[in-house]
Amino acid sequence: MTSKRFRLYFAGSPATQDQLDRVEEITVDQQADAAWEARIQISVCLDDHGDWAHLEESFTSDFTRVRVELQIDTGPWVALIDGPLVGYHSDLHSEPGKSTVTLVVHDDSVLLNRQAGVEVNEGDTDSDLATRLFGSAPGIAAGDIQSTTPSADPLGGATVRRETVIQFLRRLARRNGYHAYVLPGDSPGQSQGCFRPYATDPTAGLPTFVLLGDDRNIENFSVANDAQAASQFTARTVTISDRSTVDRTSDYGSVALLGDQPSYDSASSTGQLLLGPHQLDEDPDRATRAATLRSVYGVRATGRVLPDCFDGILRAYDVVTVKAGPQQHSGNFVVTRVRHLINRSLHTQEFTLVSDARSTVNAGAGNPLAGIF
Repeated sequence: MTSKRFRLYFAGSPATQDQLDRVEEITVDQQADAAWEARIQISVCLDDHGDWAHLEESFTSDFTRVRVELQIDTGPWVALIDGPLVGYHSDLHSEPGKSTVTLVVHDDSVLLNRQAGVEVNEGDTDSDLATRLFGSAPGIAAGDIQSTTPSADPLGGATVRRETVIQFLRRLARRNGYHAYVLPGDSPGQSQGCFRPYATDPTAGLPTFVLLGDDRNIENFSVANDAQAASQFTARTVTISDRSTVDRTSDYGSVALLGDQPSYDSASSTGQLLLGPHQLDEDPDRATRAATLRSVYGVRATGRVLPDCFDGILRAYDVVTVKAGPQQHSGNFVVTRVRHLINRSLHTQEFTLVSDARSTVNAGAGNPLAGIF
């Protein structure tokens, strides 16, 4: 049986023992392409004068930094979230022992979502903009920023922001088939901005999900395959420089697979769709490529780990290997959502995964039920 510990930081300082003793439950929801959120439930009570104790402590102030970390056995501490307190609500009762305050914490992407603005950018690639904009926010450093190519139109390349910074970065990411997000940094009060496509290699140090046999560590694994998801896209537009017509159709050559074969049977069986004017920018090559990349993740799975058997800590954007017996949906998956629930006696992890591939079924892989009976 694994042992698990958590620790908290308020405003960059470790929580006191008294503060930790009053934590009833922590829930952390991590989702791709959305702000991560933690809810920390803390018990409150009356003091000797009949006033609510701890209800107005400094760590309940707006935008106080909060960090939640988790450790399994003697492994490294893993940050589940690091960001500002964006709100709290109190649930007060006349009956002793039932009053609580729940702190609501978001990751640092909320700091990039406070003010909208108008900004014209010329000559910079989307990855250049991501590096600059992530690095301009206090506490956020530009981390894993993968390069993007300049616009194919020689007179293109002007990009206008008319929204908040994180909305702008997610729009740039989407048109490249990328994702823009903020991860907790190595130290309290630090975060790193990421601008990249989903990874394809399994995350280092993350155990394999095993559904059957002596080494099983997940309770269930529910898989759905959308045969209509994968599509090729065509875009037709006019080049600004010479007013010539451009006709582009995407292919699957640039799609990095998570498994042995695509999630679809063949390219001829996939959808053939047109991009509308609202889906285009000045580069039809980029637009069609990104739309196809988004469409190929047609395999979706959900499940829950066995709390005392899985000795890893999942985070959104991780890549995990799944062994669910000799079937085509064993293989590598991207974690798009994970919900951590931590209380005094239990830590559970519920997950949502996606994949763009299927694995080759090995009929001679042995008995998947060995060790169960």
